[in-house]
Amino acid sequence: IQKRTQQIDKAKQEFYALFAEQNPHKRGKALEAILNSLFSLYGILISEAFTRNGEVGEGVIEQVDGVVEIDGQIYFVEMKWKKDKVAAEDIFSHLGRIYHRSNAYGIFISESGFTDSALHAAKDSLTGRGVLVLADLSEFVFVLENAKDLLTHFKSKIRKAIIDKQPFYKP
Repeated sequence: IQKRTQQIDKAKQEFYALFAEQNPHKRGKALEAILNSLFSLYGILISEAFTRNGEVGEGVIEQVDGVVEIDGQIYFVEMKWKKDKVAAEDIFSHLGRIYHRSNAYGIFISESGFTDSALHAAKDSLTGRGVLVLADLSEFVFVLENAKDLLTHFKSKIRKAIIDKQPFYKP
């Protein structure tokens, strides 16, 4: 228990240090690593960021920030730290990753928030064949500051998305 607490405290310090990083590329890569570390510490990480290459000469055809499993369901995770709010195009891009896989769902994490059109796109996706849950970094701060369980937090968000069609619920 003490070792896990120390690991969470270390991840928390690294997470908070991101807010002082001025280089967007460096901050984005660090965000992926730290959030994947937090998912792992709470027992829900399957795979960290990876890329998928196409045929000869096609290069990278897909970049995935992480994959988690919650209650036996696979979730592809997208993380963005942008100057502007995440727009519907970003949501549709992530939905494309999800819809091109069998039984895959999605989590989209943003530091800058979501536009109204992005929230609408995420809500509309809940009528189709997938589930998309939206989260922001303030939720991670809440979990860390209040010694909450990240897995329980995401389970409540997923239930709210599925049952009440609220993809951006904050427990």
